[in-house]
Amino acid sequence: MSEYGSVRPESSARVGWGRMGLGLIQGLALYGLYRLTQGAHSWAETHAPAFAAMFLVTAFVGLVPVVSLGSMRPRTLILFTLAMAAVLAGFAWWDLVRDSQGRFGNGHRTAPDFPVVVFSAAFLFIAHRLTGAADQARRLIAPYPAYFDTAWKTGVQLALSGAFVGVFWLLLELGAALFGLIGLKFFGKLIHHAWFYMPVAATAFAAAVHLTDVRVGIIKGIRTVILTLLAWLTPVMALITLGFLVSLPFTGLEALWKIGRSTALLLGAAGALVILINTAYQDGSDETRAGLILRVTARVAALLLTPLILIAAYGLWLRIGQHGLTPDRIIAGACLVVGACYAAGYGVGSVLPGAWMKPLERTNIVTAFVILGIILALFSPVADATRLSVDDQVSRLKSGRVTPEKFDYKFLRFQAGDYGRETLKRLAATKTGANAATISRLADQAMRLENRYEDVPAPAPDLAADITVYPTGQKLPDSFVKQTWAGGDQPCRRGADDECEAVLIDIDGDSRPEVLVRTGRRGSSIAIFGQDKVGAWSRLAHLTPYCNLDEGAFRKGQVRTVPARYQDLEIAGRRFHVEPNRSSCDEPMGGAEVRR
Repeated sequence: MSEYGSVRPESSARVGWGRMGLGLIQGLALYGLYRLTQGAHSWAETHAPAFAAMFLVTAFVGLVPVVSLGSMRPRTLILFTLAMAAVLAGFAWWDLVRDSQGRFGNGHRTAPDFPVVVFSAAFLFIAHRLTGAADQARRLIAPYPAYFDTAWKTGVQLALSGAFVGVFWLLLELGAALFGLIGLKFFGKLIHHAWFYMPVAATAFAAAVHLTDVRVGIIKGIRTVILTLLAWLTPVMALITLGFLVSLPFTGLEALWKIGRSTALLLGAAGALVILINTAYQDGSDETRAGLILRVTARVAALLLTPLILIAAYGLWLRIGQHGLTPDRIIAGACLVVGACYAAGYGVGSVLPGAWMKPLERTNIVTAFVILGIILALFSPVADATRLSVDDQVSRLKSGRVTPEKFDYKFLRFQAGDYGRETLKRLAATKTGANAATISRLADQAMRLENRYEDVPAPAPDLAADITVYPTGQKLPDSFVKQTWAGGDQPCRRGADDECEAVLIDIDGDSRPEVLVRTGRRGSSIAIFGQDKVGAWSRLAHLTPYCNLDEGAFRKGQVRTVPARYQDLEIAGRRFHVEPNRSSCDEPMGGAEVRR
């Protein structure tokens, strides 16, 4: 390993104590934030944007001094920490401000959404490595080996430090169990108090960072092993990708579009190739130069990036054309831009003469800045993915590309933040334009939903149009058609059943006809509806034939009542229905089965 990112031996002890002190402060700050979440109507709930900003800064930016102390100049470290605190606080604040109610609409969200957390961590890591390498090289743009060394060194440090804290806590749990064997419960209770485990865990993490920082040989050895193992996966991934692309002309692309996550899978494959190519290339020095097999397969892998990105872009373009923009599709589009940068740079590097894959270095540096710019835009008002999605979806609705009945109003209500809810209110107030009444009604219904899993109430069915009455010429009673039915008692629900047919016949001998509604196709069932004394209709019984119903006879009205083959039984004043065992529709077989 080069000298980039190393702590000087003469300052090791001072830096170590400083790091553990910073870790303790971070842990105490996290505990303080935890206290702000306690109780009904806590400070965290009433000041959600501020709390989210404080949390993201404390959890992520609080690590910057711990990792960088002793390897970054104090002035640079202070300025960079303040800058990152401002950026990440902005990400969290904007996420809560634009979505005060949250995806469940209950208004209790106090933490940033998962994508904000992930991309904030990525932004901080990339910016930290770009700044750290430049500071150590005393240049605005550092030599590529500086970026490579500092990035991999920090990555390995953080992974090992996290593992150290995990093992450390397992030992504490073991100690608590040992004390418990002799009846001493205090230690077990102690380590589960937030005021204890938060500061202790943060301090242990800081100590692990320092131990891995001063033991350069440990990091170098682990990094070498990791890179060597991953590098030899490059031929495997290149072969898999090549086989996939060669198969496409024979299978076609249609199978890809049947899978909703095809773009994500293609981007994942491209990302894996990028990582593996870099493990083969490493810092580009002669001492880390790969062997012939790795050099050839890395070139092939670099060329395979372009078709993967093109296919993923085509799939996303089709999806957007069919269903419009969503935040996930916008993020996928941003990832495609990053993938295109890598594909272009690596593709050129694989075919240019001269030093092996040399353009990879410039591509990685330029793309790192592109990633920072994209994250800044997406998680700020500049190119907020939610706002862009809402505008596009509403545009599709107003232009007629999507019908009011198929428009996703719940997306505006629960998944598009306050901007989506305000847009939904405007749709509910729609007075002019095509389908204005339908849009207004459905938007108003969506506004009344309690959560995103609740269904938008379906429009009242038109039973006269949905149910075909036989024999031809008969019609359903007006009271039956005009009655307001509960959702589960609907006589006919188009979309759920392929057919809805009815005949009228008196089956209980009260001189008033009941309505027999047959639904479904082969193996259909018949629901029997009748009126009570005040004229209200309800489902009285149902019939499921033992074999296929003669639909032609049903439609001709060839339906009549016949006496039951077996009478019901009464036992201790309770009535039991007797139903014969049957192997056909006509003849009973064997004895009778009594069912309660």
